[in-house]
Amino acid sequence: MPGLADINGSLSHMLSGFGVNHDLQRLIAGSHAGGGVTLTVKVTGLAELEAALEQLPPMLAKKSLVDAMTEATEAFRQRAQELAPYDSQKKEGMHLVDGIKKQMRTGSHSTAGSWVHGKVALDPNVFYGRFIEFGWITANAATAVAAQPFMRPAFDGEKYRALAIVETKLASGIEAAARELHRQ
Repeated sequence: MPGLADINGSLSHMLSGFGVNHDLQRLIAGSHAGGGVTLTVKVTGLAELEAALEQLPPMLAKKSLVDAMTEATEAFRQRAQELAPYDSQKKEGMHLVDGIKKQMRTGSHSTAGSWVHGKVALDPNVFYGRFIEFGWITANAATAVAAQPFMRPAFDGEKYRALAIVETKLASGIEAAARELHRQ
């Protein structure tokens, strides 16, 4: 079975051989800049925490939400790094495990509603990770590389723990913010 560096090099060579330019290669590979597989999860059933958050000043509520989501997203990132294959023969370029990144975005839909988006994605320098996750077959079916999933198993293995992290961190953040407001 080829190593990660072999897959990266042969994949780029193969796509270039088909006349696929570098930007399109990145799009096909699903780097965070060009797309990829997205899984959206909406958490419901935390009505008490949501009600408590709404009682806090917007900046304190948002800080509690960001802290909770950051820690939960980090759980997914760490697990994906643990599960990702590591090619000890790779001498140059970024290793796959080093290219698994956590990205956080925040915003609001109105003065009352804030949102936090946590994402675990591949750095564009490890675009080949997508092919490792799902496997691939050359156009003429001469070469097939079996999938070695690491992102999906990380999500499946950590989703309940991440939800517990969000719940616990939100509750403690709300309590801390309430104590701070009471002291003022």
